[in-house]
Amino acid sequence: MITDLKFAFRLLVKSPGTTIAAIVALGFGIGLATSIFNAFSAMLIRPFPHIVEEDRLVFLNSVRLNQPDSFFELSLPDFVDLRAQSQTLEGLTTTQSRTMILGHGETPERALGASISVEGFAMLGVKPWRGRLFAIADGADDAAPVAIISHALWQRRFGGRDDVISRNEIINGSATTIIGVMPPGFAFPDRHEMWVPFLTKNDPKERASHFLPGWARLKSGVTLDEAKAEIAAIGAQLSAEYPTSNAGKGLALRLVREEATQDSALLMRLMLGAAICVLLIACANVANLLLARAAGRSHEIAIRIAVGATRSRIMRQMLTESLLLGVLGGAFGLLVGAWANSLIMGAIPEVEIPYWMTFDVDWRVYTFTALAALASAGLAGIFPALHASQMLATDLREGNRSISGGGRSRFARQGLVVLQVALSTVLLIAAGLFVRSFLRLQETPPGYNPAGVLTFRVGLPPTQFTDQEVNHRFFDELTPRLAETPGVLAVGSTMMLPSHGNNSNVFILEGQSSLKNLQDAPEVTSHIVSRDYFAAMQIPLLRGRHFQPTDQRASPRVVLVDQQFVDRWLNGADPIGKRLTFSVFESSNIEWATIVGVVGNVPQQLDRANLRGSVYNALEQSTVSFMSYAVRVVGDPATYGPALQRAVVSVMPGIPIYNVHTMTYVHDIAYWEKRFFGQVFSAFGLGALFLAALGIYGLMAYNVSQRSAEIGVRMALGATERDVLKLVGRQGLSLVALGLALGLIGAFGVTRFMAALLYGISPSDPPTYVALSSVLALVGVLACWLPARRATRVDPMIALRSD
Repeated sequence: MITDLKFAFRLLVKSPGTTIAAIVALGFGIGLATSIFNAFSAMLIRPFPHIVEEDRLVFLNSVRLNQPDSFFELSLPDFVDLRAQSQTLEGLTTTQSRTMILGHGETPERALGASISVEGFAMLGVKPWRGRLFAIADGADDAAPVAIISHALWQRRFGGRDDVISRNEIINGSATTIIGVMPPGFAFPDRHEMWVPFLTKNDPKERASHFLPGWARLKSGVTLDEAKAEIAAIGAQLSAEYPTSNAGKGLALRLVREEATQDSALLMRLMLGAAICVLLIACANVANLLLARAAGRSHEIAIRIAVGATRSRIMRQMLTESLLLGVLGGAFGLLVGAWANSLIMGAIPEVEIPYWMTFDVDWRVYTFTALAALASAGLAGIFPALHASQMLATDLREGNRSISGGGRSRFARQGLVVLQVALSTVLLIAAGLFVRSFLRLQETPPGYNPAGVLTFRVGLPPTQFTDQEVNHRFFDELTPRLAETPGVLAVGSTMMLPSHGNNSNVFILEGQSSLKNLQDAPEVTSHIVSRDYFAAMQIPLLRGRHFQPTDQRASPRVVLVDQQFVDRWLNGADPIGKRLTFSVFESSNIEWATIVGVVGNVPQQLDRANLRGSVYNALEQSTVSFMSYAVRVVGDPATYGPALQRAVVSVMPGIPIYNVHTMTYVHDIAYWEKRFFGQVFSAFGLGALFLAALGIYGLMAYNVSQRSAEIGVRMALGATERDVLKLVGRQGLSLVALGLALGLIGAFGVTRFMAALLYGISPSDPPTYVALSSVLALVGVLACWLPARRATRVDPMIALRSD
């Protein structure tokens, strides 16, 4: 083996051009595949940090029985009943996000917190870094306030001091004892930094209000299917007991990993498949290089066979050469992978990365790289090794020195080129569909003008500010105070910004028959906005009027609707003066709201049509704790944050603003995923196109060099440049055509899986197929034309003399 390695190394050094080309091609393919596998592993393979036996951890949802994939949150009464009745689950846990304001004065700190069932951390199996976890007694109504903080918050606010345990800290205005610090990197359920006990205050009337997620662990010996069957039975029982709120609604159970990755798993699998396709194309290129070199070494190999070398000995030598190339390519691939990984991390907004997803290179990634290098070496070397081992000693004959490697060698090289073209076609069309989908998404009008707007969120924690009148006064006074800031043109507020959040609510129009159950009720997207919100966001008024200063809590309730609501629920009829209510089941004391205006459509998610429409309620007639503000300003909105914070503190000391971003950023970040995947697939497609063109060019150039004598004879006998171009180009173009045809068939099948990921176009979009097939065909023609053009420059006398 050592002798084979030494000989292989000398051969690689003797032909540095071929060696470098092979190493770069393999390294590029292995590096891209490694970087994508690292992301794939982070999302779908690597265990959640600090959580034990993840395979037994499940997530619980409500689900509409007539729409099996329509998952939504649990109601508190359903959660309580589920926890009491389930025999297959243990540690049933829920959480609710909360804003935590630490300290007081002019520079308060806001942290994203959560209330969590006291048994939650024990159910997850996580151990505290310092202190202790919650005890059952901490969840009692009369228990003293306690909190657990994250490792990051411990370091940032308390300097990592051990005396933080048992320390009293002002949190949301109350003295709270810190009893524990969680380990580094733990931020369950997602980027949270502080936890307090979830106090269960069950209200049977809230069974139609869904706002809670559910986690649990399968009991020992219980299978996932058994738990699903039990949960479905409990859901059916609740539907029978509470038909008004639960008819048509069931309970669903999934593994936590499945729930956490449901929106991105398919895309990640497609990305890994695309990276492997690029690697296969690179392997095909290297195989072609090695086949050409093996054909050039036919005389040497024939001599070795003549003196007694066996077929297996020749194959071992050739595979050793490819193995050495694979090892060198893998080493270079690690560098390419590190570079590609940095690009990927730079393209993903930090706020969009879940706490459990880490991109550190671990043993899984190194193992993948090693296996990819070995597999690449095998794939690239097997055809040359087989070809070389089949040479005969008769190849020593003088006449065989110029043979181009034999019919089987030519067939193998041509087949590899066809494979490259086919895979490149699939990747290019997939990339084109993603790019066109994103461009179509960008062309969709958002319904508002994000330019020149700064957004932030602010509010009064309800555990601290229990008097609703204080909330009312805070928001009533805040808007005019913000408007006084120099440079501010308009100030509006909303419960949820466009593209962030989705609050569904059921309603009935006046005159409609009463509903029998919740699932039959029509749904709309429900907003709460201030009266100047539409002016700040420049959302047009299409009909009627805006909210007026006279629309106060004591006055009759009014709402605005968008045009989609009119089209969906009123068949385009004039809605002004019509009334609706969100109190769909109450027989008395129904609060009706009159529609006073129609505004333009603002899709809450551009990539998902809001076919149900939106209803806008007036902030001045509602009770809320937190609102997002949209402030239209003169100049760069990013510079206004400190001034707006001072305005808030002047109204209510100790209240911080957070999530301070320009509206342009908020809009762009909502669709970063589609842009990112479009860019990645485009890079893969272009890389595949380049490698395929290189493969076609290499094959044609090699064929020209091997047929130079034949071409010389033809030209000496009167063949024209056009004849030579046709002779040489016909073979290459037929390979391109065959690869293109196979690639189109493959693309048509593969892109079926992309249908749910595309916006505004079909997976069989004709312009994409035609345009990118034409591009690939033109590149193939160019790759064939250059060697063919060079063939026409052959001097017949020189070609004949060289033979």
